[in-house]
Amino acid sequence: MNPRHEELAALLNDDQRRALSTRLALLDRQLTETEALIVGGRFEGAMFKIENRLSPNRTQQILALLQMARAHVARLRDRFELSVQREDLARHLAGHFGILWTILENSRAAKLKGFGDVPDQLSQTLDPEIDALVEIVQQIRSLIAPQ
Repeated sequence: MNPRHEELAALLNDDQRRALSTRLALLDRQLTETEALIVGGRFEGAMFKIENRLSPNRTQQILALLQMARAHVARLRDRFELSVQREDLARHLAGHFGILWTILENSRAAKLKGFGDVPDQLSQTLDPEIDALVEIVQQIRSLIAPQ
């Protein structure tokens, strides 16, 4: 361990170290996700599409800045002996799929009444499809759950 890093690390108390670690982890995650979107080129599903309309020159400039920012984050981690935030994939997915379950439950025909009249026929057509999606989400959630 670098003696200079020990001196810098001593400037933070434990709560400050945790707070700074968490904040830099959030920044690092966003930088990484941004880079993945830019490098991946296309990111789309059946109901969304993220399109990169940035010029190749701007794309390269952004990628260079992302790399610089991530280098700063790594330097701060090392200098202040910050802990790397580790997250279990199953817990991460469980949180997301719990939210998706709620979104689906709120997508049933009866829940759309707040946006206007809902014909009876909509419930007969929409709700079975929502039920199928809820079942798929539930199956994923059960596979994610600890054994």
